[in-house]
Amino acid sequence: MFSTEPDLAGGFTDISAFVRDRERNADVYVLWRKFEGDKPEADQPLVHRDELCPVPFYDLAAFLGDKGYVWEWNGEIANWERRRAKEIRPGMTLLLHINQGGYHSEHGWTGRSEDKPLSSERGREGQDDLQGESASQTDWLSLSDHLRDTEGEARRLVHGLGLDGSPLGGAVVTAASWHDLVHCHAEIFC
Repeated sequence: MFSTEPDLAGGFTDISAFVRDRERNADVYVLWRKFEGDKPEADQPLVHRDELCPVPFYDLAAFLGDKGYVWEWNGEIANWERRRAKEIRPGMTLLLHINQGGYHSEHGWTGRSEDKPLSSERGREGQDDLQGESASQTDWLSLSDHLRDTEGEARRLVHGLGLDGSPLGGAVVTAASWHDLVHCHAEIFC
């Protein structure tokens, strides 16, 4: 129904208006780091899952107020971009300077500027990093290869559910083999 990955241009696609109301408990994911100057260096270590703290986006916007800002990684330009409170959308991954506070090591998100993380240093190597996931999305498959792989996976699922030969199992396999054909336009060779 929707994708939470960056769009083809590396931007953030805000689908929240189509999936849910702007509910008060919709989260962004925040990490805190220490960096020199007023902008994080482009060569910051990769974002790692264990650094992230879910924060209701309305709470973060209130914490920032009219003058505060956070940083969002833009993989297309390989640099951090400043985001103001009005630009925050559910699902974003955002960076705060450790001195901005808002996080207590025992309680998590507090929204209090006097609560500062003890350290921003963590191991960030390995396959779990979020920027690495975005970078790996450049391994493109042709549409026909993707549809073939998806059909094969659907057949394995249908078999595992004991639906081989049933109308429902056949419908699942057929849907899998055609699910992305809408992306094939006259201008593109399929």
